[in-house]
Amino acid sequence: MGELTIEVPIALEDNAAEDAMDASSILSLMSLGAANSDIVILRAEAEGEGEGEGEGAVAVAALGALITLLETDLDAE
Repeated sequence: MGELTIEVPIALEDNAAEDAMDASSILSLMSLGAANSDIVILRAEAEGEGEGEGEGAVAVAALGALITLLETDLDAE
């Protein structure tokens, strides 16, 4: 199996796509400035020598993990 890279940009709903940040960086997530109940836009793009349709599954899994993290109230834990 070849190497597969998943890029997941994140941006606030009202910001342009060019302003999207790297969602794999916790510092980017913190500096995004999203508050509770703000809407963010996520995209996942798989690039590399993956397994065809498996690339999509990996991208969906990456989005799912990030959505779970963003929906968690870390202050309450």
